[in-house]
Amino acid sequence: MTAIHGTLADIIWPGLLMQYGVVVWWVIAIGLVVEFFFVRMITQLPWWKCLVAALVMNLASTVLGFILIPIGSIVIGIFPGLPLEYIFRNSNFGATILPWSLTFIGAAMINATLEIFVLRLMFSQWFGKRGFWLLCAANSISVGLAIIHVLVAPPNL
Repeated sequence: MTAIHGTLADIIWPGLLMQYGVVVWWVIAIGLVVEFFFVRMITQLPWWKCLVAALVMNLASTVLGFILIPIGSIVIGIFPGLPLEYIFRNSNFGATILPWSLTFIGAAMINATLEIFVLRLMFSQWFGKRGFWLLCAANSISVGLAIIHVLVAPPNL
């Protein structure tokens, strides 16, 4: 493994660059396995429908996420990003950790929201807050792996 590339660590719009990590086969495989178990936990679907649901959910969140996550990264970067960056402007937190942390949280929530819609529309599954937060937890694993991949093995820019 290589060290985190300095330029990537300081990028102010990580939502766009993070998409590179989403299309890596091992991130996809781990994400599908994790989400299969979460779908199994929060639905009444048989195991094979949970597998189909996990595949369809992730296809939808990947395709739509290529548009929504960078846009969400910009929105989050403006608020609460700009006020927080002003507060922490002379710290490593404000320059490096803050944009990536906000992107991580936003991407997991955007993916979970898209996946809830897929489960409602295509599989007639309804959830409360618990289901949403469990899908956020599941997505935080795959989003976290995508971010780690980008930071450890950055694309050639």
